[in-house]
Amino acid sequence: MREFLTAIAYLVREGCSWRGLPPQFGHWHNVYVRFRRWEKAKTWGLLWLKLQGSEAAQARAIFVDSTVIKAHPHAAGAPKKTVAIRLWDALEVG
Repeated sequence: MREFLTAIAYLVREGCSWRGLPPQFGHWHNVYVRFRRWEKAKTWGLLWLKLQGSEAAQARAIFVDSTVIKAHPHAAGAPKKTVAIRLWDALEVG
């Protein structure tokens, strides 16, 4: 059962498809069938209700998403590094 729950955690964390599940968790179809069986039996809901009062569920509430997304430097309002030549400055030199 631990292998099955680890496989489900892997799917949620990685966001992969059932077929993308590594073979270390067993055949993807077996994991899928067991997941659907638990879903039909409302096992996931019962498990969630049981975990809500536990310390594990309370500790889970304090995690913060620290995803880093690279953005273009100008997206955050960074000053441009290019030097604009003004027309009158160019005329004074010439």
